[in-house]
Amino acid sequence: MLNHLEKPLGSVDILITGQEGEILSISHNKELSTWLQDEASRAVERATRQVEIGPNEAKQFPNISVASPSFAPRFVPTEVSREAPIPFVEVVGKKESPLQQEAQRFDSLASGQLLSLDQQILLIEEVHRYGRIFDSISNGIAIGDATRPGTPLVYINPSFERITGYCAKEVVGRNCNFLQGSNTQQPGVVRIREAIRAVHDERALLRNYRKDGTPFWNELYLSPIFDLGGTLTHFVGIQNDVTARIEAELKLSDERDLLHAAAECSMDCIYVCEAVRDNADEIVDFTFIYLNSNVARMVSIPLERLLGGRMCELLPVNRTLGLFDLYKHVTLTGEPLVHEFPVQDRDVRSNWIRIQAVKLKDGLVITASDITLRKRMEELTISEGQHDSLTGLLNRRVLKDRIEQAMLRTDRQKQMMSVFVIDLDSFKTINDTLGHAAGDETLATVADRLRHCMRAVDSAIRMGGDEFIVVMPEIRHRTDSQMLATRILDELSLPMTIAGCPLEVTCSIGIALYPGSAPTVEELLHQADVAMYSAKQKGKNQFVMYEGEV
Repeated sequence: MLNHLEKPLGSVDILITGQEGEILSISHNKELSTWLQDEASRAVERATRQVEIGPNEAKQFPNISVASPSFAPRFVPTEVSREAPIPFVEVVGKKESPLQQEAQRFDSLASGQLLSLDQQILLIEEVHRYGRIFDSISNGIAIGDATRPGTPLVYINPSFERITGYCAKEVVGRNCNFLQGSNTQQPGVVRIREAIRAVHDERALLRNYRKDGTPFWNELYLSPIFDLGGTLTHFVGIQNDVTARIEAELKLSDERDLLHAAAECSMDCIYVCEAVRDNADEIVDFTFIYLNSNVARMVSIPLERLLGGRMCELLPVNRTLGLFDLYKHVTLTGEPLVHEFPVQDRDVRSNWIRIQAVKLKDGLVITASDITLRKRMEELTISEGQHDSLTGLLNRRVLKDRIEQAMLRTDRQKQMMSVFVIDLDSFKTINDTLGHAAGDETLATVADRLRHCMRAVDSAIRMGGDEFIVVMPEIRHRTDSQMLATRILDELSLPMTIAGCPLEVTCSIGIALYPGSAPTVEELLHQADVAMYSAKQKGKNQFVMYEGEV
């Protein structure tokens, strides 16, 4: 039935109740008021059709005035005493008749209980407040009539109009599915249909279209509304325009797919790790939260076991090599890390690894490269750059460094060192008579015999041609150098076969001692060279220790 009350503040509020006394709504909104009036008309018609009350019962309600079945309903205030226990309003039509009293009698009986005037005022104010909220809320709200085929819309709020571009007169009476255009089989629509059929709450993401044809993403919350008797009367849909969020998520998803594809195409191993903290908030380990497929080539542990596992528990080598402390420092400070290290571990297939690590939230991203081959090539390159390709001895590029290191060690240990300059006797004759190939073979044989004579700490260097240098550190007396020189002379003088011909090769050796009169590398080499020429002048196949300029 339709009730209204003139409040003390002077404004008119409209309250609609159904047959069972349930409150339908209250509002000043023009469109909502129109809907409420239609509902009120139907309520009065139902009451006048169903109620049969005798004339004597109408006397219980002398202050009630009810319209005849042919009335044209409208809302007008009526004077109601605050002492009256029954909150009724006047519905104006034709002149008051017994039928009006009968309808009012039904209204009070069907409600099941009577509210005091104060209670009704509070209830009206509360419902009116919610009506204003509907009008001001930023979400779109649509109410559909569940008692009619197709659940046509009976109310939309201004936010619905703003989001969709449709006004109330364009959508009231229509099913909401016009917003989907031709895309009526999207998963969200199917779920909403099922929720309406099964009468339950549902949340779905829909691809809708505005009046101008532009698409938008609608996050819809659908809920059924029941009257006090448990009968379904309406569905309420709360519409949220989430276009910006969905487009951002789609963009993020595209970027994530791109990054994943790039990670899988990378030649490096990629680990994404999250810090594991104890009760004191200290980092105690890292958990693998992403691994690309290349990790399986470097680590023998299956990826499915690594993923979600703890780094140092599965690969203890990270602690033994100090890598965990480096990763912890990156996470705490944000300083990036680049580090190369050799590794010998049964769970790691690489011998040399290069890592780069950068902070990511409370963890880090690690890229690891197997640089074993590169290190071997570097060692080979360094070896070739430092060694003579014919004899395998060190070449003159490292000569100065070796002598300087020996001099520093001598100064620190308070010992002595010596430098030998060795020149083969009559080597030109071998080249001229047997050829350069025989000369090269001779030089290689001499180099092997020099290595055989020396200690591990000594260095043999080929200067070029048939000239060699020996650096002898860590000696206590000059006689140590004399003993080595004698051993070299004896070893080289042994017969050798070159190009199928027996040869006897001799050499002249000059020796300079440090510390002595030569404070620099150049002067030390000069003294040894002077001593070597002195040995040649004395008849070759002997050694001379530098004692001063001749």
